[in-house]
Amino acid sequence: IRIPSSEKNKGRKRFSIAHELGHFCLTHSNTEWLTCVENDLYEFQGSKIREAEANVFAAHLLLPTAIVRPKCEISPVNFSPIIKISEEFQTSITASAIRFVELTSEGCAVVFSEAGKIKWSRNSDEWFLYLKRRGEDLDSYSLAIDFFKKGQIADRPQQVDISAWVADGSKTYGLEEIWEHSIAIPAINSVLSILWIEPR
Repeated sequence: IRIPSSEKNKGRKRFSIAHELGHFCLTHSNTEWLTCVENDLYEFQGSKIREAEANVFAAHLLLPTAIVRPKCEISPVNFSPIIKISEEFQTSITASAIRFVELTSEGCAVVFSEAGKIKWSRNSDEWFLYLKRRGEDLDSYSLAIDFFKKGQIADRPQQVDISAWVADGSKTYGLEEIWEHSIAIPAINSVLSILWIEPR
């Protein structure tokens, strides 16, 4: 497994290695050469099924459920506990966010947007709203859209209108706002957003 010497981020290096081990263990190639690009490491759903499978393998390998779950029982939900997990386990923020959402008992979701459009999302078992679908444009009420329109993004969680992230016409159960915390990934023109339903 070869990682570019220009890559200085320890978490991304470790995730890249685990991703390639995933390809090997899942027998994705019958040749010894398999080339992955940076964008493949952010593919958790979509047309690149093998890349998504390798990423899920890597996330489970580096962020084992028994150890990580207790660190996910935190409220309010924002990127602070996710960044701590990322630093402690030396994993990417994207992988850490997905594992957080999978393991927490809070009602939250993570959404990955690229070039102003939703690329994929994952939600916790406690999340009960229908999110906008893959390929839809980001809503003007979202914080994430600011990166694509203004080149910058709010650095703290804020409440946003529920219509920013919930599918048109779907039931909102009386909710008017949800919490959003978004961070930009400028290298690939993308934004990662964590959404949270504050318990009533």
